[in-house]
Formats: sequence, structure tokens, C-alpha cells
Amino acid sequence: MENNFEKFGGFLFKIVTYKGLEKNQRIRVRDEGYRTVFTIKNIDAKNYDVEYEVIINDFNMMNQMLAQLKLDKNFELHKYREIYRSKNGKTEVIFDNFPGLPHTWR
Repeated sequence: MENNFEKFGGFLFKIVTYKGLEKNQRIRVRDEGYRTVFTIKNIDAKNYDVEYEVIINDFNMMNQMLAQLKLDKNFELHKYREIYRSKNGKTEVIFDNFPGLPHTWR
């Protein structure tokens, strides 16, 4: 079978999530290794996530700012992500690995 995918890269992600100001709201700061993203997620009446995202340039400063607002941190997570993109640019395949967690499939 012909290989129609190219590896875009492998990146170590750092993710910190916070409880939002509203019951159905989550806030996330994510360093993706090649960009850093600030996200606010609201769950709508149909139980779908509505996301508001912006690219930022300082992961640590954003977390410090959220701490100044006294937001409750949910969790911090690290993962390694490999991204492959189709040569025609229409498809992306992602593999996530979580350091320290055992593999559950063989």
C-alpha cells in the first residue's frame, strides 16, 4: 500500500485546566510544543462543547494570570503527540501517548 501520509512532528504537550466561572465552563492552557493555546470551553444546551481559542506566546504567564484570578486548577497533564498529515492536506492522524501510564493494549 502506498504511503499517503507524512509526519508533521512529535510534540510534548503540557496542559493545565481550570474550573470556569460558570458551572458548564472549562478553561485550558496548552503548550503543544509548536504553539501555545488558551481555550475557554462552554457546554451548550445540547451538551456540545463550544470553544473559544486564541494562540498565546507564554504558557507560564497565562497560568500565573489565571492563578491571580483565583481560578481552581482541575489538573495538569503531559502527553506526547505524533501528528501525521495526508499529502493532499485533507486528513490528519494523531497518536497520543501519556508518559508514566502503562499501555493497556498489545
